[in-house]
Amino acid sequence: MTETGKMLFLLRHADAGRGGAGQSDRDRPLSARGKREAALIGGFLKSHPESVDRVLCSGALRARQTLAGLAAVIGSQLETGFSDALYLAEPMAILRAIWDVPETATNLLVVGHNPGIAEFADGLMASAEPAAKAAYRPNFPTGSLAILSFHGPWRELAAESCHLLDFVTPKSL
Repeated sequence: MTETGKMLFLLRHADAGRGGAGQSDRDRPLSARGKREAALIGGFLKSHPESVDRVLCSGALRARQTLAGLAAVIGSQLETGFSDALYLAEPMAILRAIWDVPETATNLLVVGHNPGIAEFADGLMASAEPAAKAAYRPNFPTGSLAILSFHGPWRELAAESCHLLDFVTPKSL
């Protein structure tokens, strides 16, 4: 745990291909661009002073492949929970999933989808670092990562309870 308390890393999956005929949306894989985006975000996370100690990831293929791409760069095993409830989840569903995270996790990464992940991040923010506020893109382009600090147990995470520390997109890296 840092001086700032807990850290919440919210990541929109990287760019996905359109998918083939008869392929479900849930099974769309990353595009070549998406694989590059995942590696860029992995490099950013590897150099970040706080390391992720737990992951909640949508069960969709593109989210799982995003996580695998960044984990390959980070080079460590991440304790991960995959959840179909995070597939195209609305903010309240994301919040409920986080409420169930053990308190031993202090730096949590959530890999999800738009529009839910963007709406969730937007609703959590009570304040922001000036540089993070300037970089913030509320539409959360693919591969975007918001890093928020939070004080208290996960069960108390709520609207306007976080401080935006950083916001990066693959293009900004």
